[in-house]
Amino acid sequence: MSASWRWFYACLFTALFVALIFFFFIEKDYSYVFGFKDLALGGGFVFLSYFFRSLRFSMFLKKSDARVGVSSIVMVHGALNYFLPVKSGELSFVYFAKRYYGAPASSSLSILLVFRFFDLIFVVLSFFLLAFVFGFELYWFNFEGRGVFFALAFFAASVLLVLLAARKVDFVRAVCVDVRSLVFSLNMRKNLAFLTATFCIWVNSWAAFYFFALGADYTMSVQEVVSVSLLLIPLAFVPVQGFANVGTYETAWVLVLSSALGTPSALEIAVSTHIQFTICMFAVGCLGFFCLILDKWRLKRADQG
Repeated sequence: MSASWRWFYACLFTALFVALIFFFFIEKDYSYVFGFKDLALGGGFVFLSYFFRSLRFSMFLKKSDARVGVSSIVMVHGALNYFLPVKSGELSFVYFAKRYYGAPASSSLSILLVFRFFDLIFVVLSFFLLAFVFGFELYWFNFEGRGVFFALAFFAASVLLVLLAARKVDFVRAVCVDVRSLVFSLNMRKNLAFLTATFCIWVNSWAAFYFFALGADYTMSVQEVVSVSLLLIPLAFVPVQGFANVGTYETAWVLVLSSALGTPSALEIAVSTHIQFTICMFAVGCLGFFCLILDKWRLKRADQG
């Protein structure tokens, strides 16, 4: 499928899903969609998570080659990665790291792969640890949940087979070498800093989800917060979705909350939290672009004199 057709299907899917949500909501009288106090609190935790993301990225980018601040790149990359479908915004980090830090594409891509792998492992381990401590049940792992799980497992297996088939390609081989060297470069001190940053990223992300749901007049349990984040990671890679994770975001929330609240109420909360999260990510992207422009202006003045 060509890039133009992927963009067309993403636009079409977004429009259809928004139309369905509007049709669902238009029949009811809502005095508010979310609370602005909770939006501000949730947004604060989103920005905090990006502060720790910047710290984590700075551990692997050479500061001697820096032409702009790493936080500018991380915020712009995060916003593009959120708004563009199927995580295609990940490529923006490869571009920015190449342009402003002189990092080869294989090196920056290996950084992303290591980060995403550890993010997934951390969320999975957190879920099962909390399940052991609090006695969680996989109540969302019903028939629909199993269908989503096995579909995602099939998709992941297909991607893995493609990567294995392409391992003789020079670029893929270079990425594999960079991933291995990156993992082995983690000493005890760097390991501790890396794991601490990852922990802080996800704790702040979970706090943001909690306050977004609170703004929709629902108090989430720890189990629900972690379950949503656990489902959102693989769902973000579903090849058919809209911009800003439209559709897949709501799927994760409905799967987790529907057994306790019913599908209509779960969908209302999912849409409300999605709106709040989108507002915050738009703010993150705007701040990142502003900081990037400011960094480039300072760099230009420094070069002139």
